[in-house]
Amino acid sequence: MGNSAPGLALRTDKYMPKSVVVITGATRGIGKGLALRYAQRGASLVLAARSKECLEETKRECVQLGAAGCLVVPTDVTNEQACKYLIKAAVEAFNRIDVLILNAGVSAHFPFSEFADMNIFRRLFDVNFFGYVHCTKHALPHLKRSKGLIVVISSVSGEIGLPLRSAYCSSKFAVTGFFEALRMELEGQVDVTICCPPSVRTEMRRYQLLPECKALDGADVYLKGGKDISNTSETANTAEAAAAETSEGGAQADANEPTADNATEYAEDSNKTDRRMPVDVCVDYILKAADKRARKVMFPLYSYLAVYIRPLLPGIVDPFIKRAAKL
Repeated sequence: MGNSAPGLALRTDKYMPKSVVVITGATRGIGKGLALRYAQRGASLVLAARSKECLEETKRECVQLGAAGCLVVPTDVTNEQACKYLIKAAVEAFNRIDVLILNAGVSAHFPFSEFADMNIFRRLFDVNFFGYVHCTKHALPHLKRSKGLIVVISSVSGEIGLPLRSAYCSSKFAVTGFFEALRMELEGQVDVTICCPPSVRTEMRRYQLLPECKALDGADVYLKGGKDISNTSETANTAEAAAAETSEGGAQADANEPTADNATEYAEDSNKTDRRMPVDVCVDYILKAADKRARKVMFPLYSYLAVYIRPLLPGIVDPFIKRAAKL
C-alpha cells in the first residue's frame, strides 16, 4: 500500500476555465469520459491514443460539447520519442500545459502459474509505468511554468495485491511509488493527484494481454484476437518520425479494436451481472479529486476500507478481496 494517506493537499484551487488538458488513453473508457467532461467545461484538449480514427471520433464529440480547441496526436506511450512529440505538439498548439492526465493502460487477468512468457511483465510495465514516466518527463518543464497538475489514473490494484493480477498490480504499485516520490520532489511547483478506482465498466478486460506470446511476422503478439501492441520499430531518430510511426497501422495496430476471435467471449461476459463501477461515476470521482488537487483518492468506500483495514484484519478482508478480484 502506498505511504500517502488519501486526503486533500493544502492547496484547494478549483479547476480554472480554459485550461489546456493533455489526456493519454483518450479514446475509450475513463480517458474518453474525462475528455468529454473537460470539453463541456470549455477546456483546450490534447488527446493521445494509438488509433487516429478513434481519436478523431472523440475529437468530434469534444468539439460538439464545447471544447475551446482540440488536437489529436496518435501516440504509442511505450515510445519515449512519441511521448516527447506529444508534449511538443501540445505546447506548439496551445502555448502551455495546465493538466496532464495519465490514463493509457493495459491489463492481464490470469494466475501467475499460467504465464507462458515472462515478457508479459515487461510489456505491462512498458505501457502502464514507463508510458506515464515518459509523458511526465517531457511535460514537467511546462507544468512547472503553469504550476499545473498531474492526474495519475492508478488503481486500487496499486494499493493492495489482488489475485489473478500479479503483473498488473506490480505495474500499478510502481506507478504509485513513483508519483508519491515525485510529489515530494515537486512540492510547491506541480501538484500530483493519484486516483485509485476499483474495477470499472470499461473494455479494458476485453483487450488484456494473453498468458503467452505468439509470433506474427516476426513481432511479439500479446493481445486477444492477435492484435499486436508491441513496438517493433527501431527507436525513432526524431520526435516527428516517432509520431509518424504510431499513426501508420501495420505493426502499430491499435489495441482498442474488437476482433472476431474474442467477440463471443466478450459477449458472454457482458451478459453476466456487471458489478463494476460505471465509467461516468468513476469520472465524477476523478474530476472532484482533480479540482481539489487531492493527494490521493480511493473510491468507493469499500476500497478505502479494504486497503487500510487489511493490515489489521487480513483473515477477514482477504476473502472479500478474492471474491472482488473475480469481477
